[in-house]
Amino acid sequence: MRGVAEKTCSALSRKLDVAPPAKLKLRWRWKIDGVNTNGSERDLKKFDHAARVFVAFDTFIGPPRILNYMWADVEKAGTVLEHPKSGRAQIFVLQSGNARTNEWIAEERDVTADWKKVFAGKPMPKIVGLGVMTDSDSLGQRLVGSYADIELIGE
Repeated sequence: MRGVAEKTCSALSRKLDVAPPAKLKLRWRWKIDGVNTNGSERDLKKFDHAARVFVAFDTFIGPPRILNYMWADVEKAGTVLEHPKSGRAQIFVLQSGNARTNEWIAEERDVTADWKKVFAGKPMPKIVGLGVMTDSDSLGQRLVGSYADIELIGE
């Protein structure tokens, strides 16, 4: 699957209705053609990205809580930060910059552990969505992200 964005975003998501298992993992492969030349994961006016995979969770009030796994422009791999628009969406930076462009990279995340890290004290609610996004609506640069073999695995 390939997302191409230029002055817009390209996204594909699927609605789900899944009770949270005791342990939830997410696996996928991705690659990008390149990152923004002047993007920022902390500034909404510069918040674009070549690749993002996300899991959305049901909430009683307000928008869903979301765990985002991102290929960042500038933030270093291993960084965890709030989405610049909402603390209900958290970002885990897995890859950063152009060092590994045009290379398929396999990722695996322990979604249960990631949930506990950023939403400590809140039980993980049911999963209501899974998706990918390539986003260029802020800076308008052409970005391409490719995604494959996406698996959400309950144990």
